[in-house]
Amino acid sequence: MEGQHRQDFDPTRRNVIIGVAAVAAGAGALGVAALGKIEGWWGGDGPEAHPTFEGGTQGGITLPETTNMHLPEAFNGAKHEKLITDSWYLLGAKPGPNGSMDIKASGFAIRKVDDDGYIPNPPIMRSGPRVDTNGNDFGIAARISNVTSEKASLFFHSKPDITLDEDLFHMPGIGVSVQGGRITIDVWDGKLEQPDDTFILDAKAGGDHTDIWVRQEGGKVIVGSGAAQKVITTSMFKKSKQVLFGADGDFRLDTLDVYATGNGPVEVNDTSKRKLPDVSPNGLQGIARAHGRNDLIIGTAIDLGSLDSTAPLMEHVGGLKPEMLAKMQAVLPGGPDKQGNLKPEDFNWQEVDAFVDLAKRNGRAIEMHTLIFGEAMSEATQDFLRDCAKRGDKAAAQNFMEHYIKAFVGRYKNDVHTWDVVNEPMADTGDDDATKPREHDWFKAFGNSTEYIAFACKTAKEAGAKRVRINENGLETDKERRQAFIDIVKPIAANGWADAVGLQAHLDLGKEDGENSGDIADYFNDDTGRFDASYAHDEIKTVFKEFAAAGLEADITEFSIDISDDFAADREKIQGIVAAGYGAAIMESPTVKIFSTWGLETGPFYMTSERNSDGSFSLGNDAPWGYKAGQPVPRPAYVGGMKAGLRGEI
Repeated sequence: MEGQHRQDFDPTRRNVIIGVAAVAAGAGALGVAALGKIEGWWGGDGPEAHPTFEGGTQGGITLPETTNMHLPEAFNGAKHEKLITDSWYLLGAKPGPNGSMDIKASGFAIRKVDDDGYIPNPPIMRSGPRVDTNGNDFGIAARISNVTSEKASLFFHSKPDITLDEDLFHMPGIGVSVQGGRITIDVWDGKLEQPDDTFILDAKAGGDHTDIWVRQEGGKVIVGSGAAQKVITTSMFKKSKQVLFGADGDFRLDTLDVYATGNGPVEVNDTSKRKLPDVSPNGLQGIARAHGRNDLIIGTAIDLGSLDSTAPLMEHVGGLKPEMLAKMQAVLPGGPDKQGNLKPEDFNWQEVDAFVDLAKRNGRAIEMHTLIFGEAMSEATQDFLRDCAKRGDKAAAQNFMEHYIKAFVGRYKNDVHTWDVVNEPMADTGDDDATKPREHDWFKAFGNSTEYIAFACKTAKEAGAKRVRINENGLETDKERRQAFIDIVKPIAANGWADAVGLQAHLDLGKEDGENSGDIADYFNDDTGRFDASYAHDEIKTVFKEFAAAGLEADITEFSIDISDDFAADREKIQGIVAAGYGAAIMESPTVKIFSTWGLETGPFYMTSERNSDGSFSLGNDAPWGYKAGQPVPRPAYVGGMKAGLRGEI
């Protein structure tokens, strides 16, 4: 990419309101922009030109023609707007003739927990055009043609699906697929990986094209083709007040239009142009700067799908990192050939591009997470590495790693502040011997050796990475594990291939046999009978010094504080004490350049939140803000502790 990103979007453009003349609502509060005719984004010498689609208007309403489509009476005379814009590039689409777009099968899947197969994960537009319904009735009409894959699918999501390293939470939504001359309707109710219901529509698919329409009418959604229809009793879109889109398969999408079929407004907005709030002088980043650490980045990990609720919190941070979208299974849905070679078309850069663009347009530094990891890889990549290990072909594994890292770093080297080149090379903290390296597929493919760590870091440096980091958990209070880690990374730093380590700092506290257990147990003052910020401060500051002596800066990269219900009455107070101790130590340590949390709120997208059997979520408690009614809610003692620490108060 060589630093060539889309031009700034003009935030003065009006919202496109369908069905009413002028309504100032919705999009401005969300920081998204009206959908209009959008020019191509990429200029200069980037690796590929960004496609431009015909569609939409600039400053008004259009009535695009939907040629010869048989639509329900509710569509007749309703104002409507095209949804095909150049932002569909974020779904991997390419421009077709007459304002259409060509969709290509993604092959996306997520490896399930305990290596138990893969869950298909068709792409969803977490950043791009969506319909904000304001709870009003609407209709969507689409035409599919040129189907060359076994199945061609369109997805209509009420909310973004939640993706984790080894899990996928399908949120309520509908999928409509053309397959073998018939139309299939899948309905997810937000409770299961697989569809809750599947229906066959009594209509013929195929020929030159297939027309599909979806309509919300009160507490039901009607899906049809021509005169055939299926009525589904659900309020999923009425409750969410939005529709997000996805597509998978090899086919042409000739038309995709939204209609205001009810009495209220329907808005078409483009979240790829989202404006984040400026850094506040009263926020975490602002406090750090005001107290002499202009070089310290206060950051957080984000998911593009969660920004509707988390966007207001971005006033606290000067840096962003992606949670899942830059991991290998998202960037490389397939795998290399037998020799480890990759082709440009093997990569999926769309969501990473969207993330980088978001951060750059809003003046945030970027931590890129992560290049090499023993988890979160495609089935084809996993099979390749296991085959390398089986046949003892380290050269092929090296070739693959080199191709992947050079492509990734080469694309974003001018944009990224810090790269998590290797993530979690040590054994799990719960293993019998947590001082050993993790014996995952990369380790085995390199001949049961940690050599892959040095090779990855060296390759990243050679590709132009400005700051290379090796990220690990469980190092803050376990001295033996920390020393074993230092023994691995110190020679890499000595060769100039690594600049920093990442201390994830997922801290926890519980009870075991009546005694305090977990990292935070080390911060208990027996003399006072209380947890002590100075204990947390002194211990983590010592850790920073140990890494400095090994020639490495040390960042806090995924800060979280998980307190069990054994301490429920004092949970936030303890969190504030520990956060203050860490913050003060960071401010006093010039070799710490980044203090980043793994999310700022414990909403449904948060790592410790769990989906219940009824589709609801049991939310975690380990981020500074909680979550209620779709909005972040501060935990005052926790947030206050972070701010106090950054002011040097413990």
